[in-house]
Amino acid sequence: MAGIQTFLNKIIQEPYIKNMRQAIHDSLEYTFKEASKNGNANMEVSRARGAYDVLNDRLSASDKKQTELGQSMLTKATTGYVNQLVASLSENGPYDAVTTKAELNTKYPNGAPGPILVFEDGHSYVWNNGSWKDFGVYQGIEVPDGTIAPKKTNFLKESYAEDESKNIMPVNLSPRGEFYDPVNGRFAQGVMNFKNTGKIYLTEPGVIETYGNNSLVFKDASDNFISASLHGSDEQIAVVRRIEPPKDAAYFIGNVPRAYWWDEETDFPNLAATLRFIPKKEKMESLRLSEHNFEKVIDPLFKPINLFEQMTLSEVDKAIDVTTGEEITRSNRKHTNWVEALPVNYQTYGVANILFKRADGSFISRYFNFNSDEAMATWQTWRPPTGAVRMAINLVPYYYELAEVFQMETTIRKNHISNLSIFSEKEKKIKEVDLGDSLTSGIGGPSDVSSVIANETGFDVINMGFGGTRAANHTNEHFNNFSLHKIVDAILSGNFSAQEVSARATGIGMPSYFKTKVEDLKKIDFGEIDILRIGYGQNDWRGTVEIDNPQNPEDVSTYVGALRYSIRRMMETYPNLKIVLTTPMYCFQENGELDSDNWVAGEHKLTDFVDAMIELGKEYKIQVIDCYYTLGINRYNKLHYFSPKDGVHPLYRGRLLKGRKIASTTIYL
Repeated sequence: MAGIQTFLNKIIQEPYIKNMRQAIHDSLEYTFKEASKNGNANMEVSRARGAYDVLNDRLSASDKKQTELGQSMLTKATTGYVNQLVASLSENGPYDAVTTKAELNTKYPNGAPGPILVFEDGHSYVWNNGSWKDFGVYQGIEVPDGTIAPKKTNFLKESYAEDESKNIMPVNLSPRGEFYDPVNGRFAQGVMNFKNTGKIYLTEPGVIETYGNNSLVFKDASDNFISASLHGSDEQIAVVRRIEPPKDAAYFIGNVPRAYWWDEETDFPNLAATLRFIPKKEKMESLRLSEHNFEKVIDPLFKPINLFEQMTLSEVDKAIDVTTGEEITRSNRKHTNWVEALPVNYQTYGVANILFKRADGSFISRYFNFNSDEAMATWQTWRPPTGAVRMAINLVPYYYELAEVFQMETTIRKNHISNLSIFSEKEKKIKEVDLGDSLTSGIGGPSDVSSVIANETGFDVINMGFGGTRAANHTNEHFNNFSLHKIVDAILSGNFSAQEVSARATGIGMPSYFKTKVEDLKKIDFGEIDILRIGYGQNDWRGTVEIDNPQNPEDVSTYVGALRYSIRRMMETYPNLKIVLTTPMYCFQENGELDSDNWVAGEHKLTDFVDAMIELGKEYKIQVIDCYYTLGINRYNKLHYFSPKDGVHPLYRGRLLKGRKIASTTIYL
């Protein structure tokens, strides 16, 4: 490489300045490199300070940047944090849940290793860069405003802490005869059939659980009377009640009657008089978040049925005697007619006596429900005693109309049986039409066989049973128009004029409900029906109809011929329709001398018709549900399922047994 002298010679020898530029540049560069190489500190520092005036400024700026970088790294997510966050998300659950955003910042001021669900807005929050960031609606599905009701999506729900309940009945009751009047709360003496519990203080929110014929008198902190809860009870009913204390109640006193007292020797209260207190807690409902389903799954679901729609009231000043069950004259009273008592839960509100009778008409007992204080307004739930098949109610004037709050609970299984999904709200609901006689139509309402099937399966079941009818021809012109083959003709032609005329013939014995059912039948689009259930045979047998005609397989004057005709026509028109046959069931004569195992009508026993239907099912390759040989009702247990006065139409427990058998078989179609 040329030395510095070479570059200087070029500069001196060049006559034009413009040609000296390269030589000047090369000489300066050579000088700088040579100076730095030989340890010239000034030259090295000059180059190191870069664009800064002095080297110290550049070093200070570098330190500042390092500090800022370190601070920012403190707020960055670590690899462990990210892994934990992803794991928590993949497990379908937040790290924690809080009520408000304020609580979020208070509880986790320095972040948390996972998303936090805030109920206030339903959003998920993630710690990032030193603060909580809103990641939107949890699970990423936005819910429109106004579409969430507290009963559907209340994450914080008041409930009762059963495991924290405690017995609050004092060991020693007051002396006999000391009583607190439930009308005004005043202390009284001389009421010899009562003792009282003394003051029992209410220290936290909750409910009082009590059993027996007792009354609870509530007072405030200044000993002022608020209200009372009064309960009557028949020991056969065994009703447990839960009472929520009225607002501002500081304590209550329980009046305990003699029937629920104590062991005379130890003065210890009978278990039947136990009072328990169950604290009210606020807890988070269990959610199926992975399915984005915010509704709690309930199975069974209880739906109340108002029974006053099926009852009538007597004239005023009439009541049913609570010791004999007979109608008597009593001022300012009315009573209902006697109705069937089913083995289910009932609810009443207000002052009422419920009376019960056995199948033979003998009086059993009464249940006395007394709770007229509007401040309490509690429902009483009870169940008829064992053996009761009929019941009626006595009412006081205030409840002649207001007491139309007498209802029955029916169990509805929602969306699944044994965890097997049958249908969902988004799927098509299965529709079934039931054609048959009075064993199909039943008494109507929530206790007929069709309703049992609907409750057990979740299907939409339409009861199109017409009492007194047959599959085959009927000797009565008007009933004949409701025979199975005539109904099928009307369905397929759309012409129900014959049925409309016959349904109006109520003066010659046609049931009044036929008119309503004809109108309902006209509205059914069988193209939308999934299952057609056919159940005839009882009236065909008792009407001495021939079972079959080998020379004319579709002879509608015969039992099997009418079934063949009807099945073929419905299948040809609606090939996707699933037809199910239901056999007749066991029956007996009212005097008990004959039953369907040995009772011959015409030339046949009922079992001949049952066998014929079973064989017909094989012929058409359709399902037959055997309600005769496999239902479990026979001569030994018949009075459990039938009234001795009616051996053809079963009581509710018989209809329930039959409906459940049909449902358990139909569900797998």
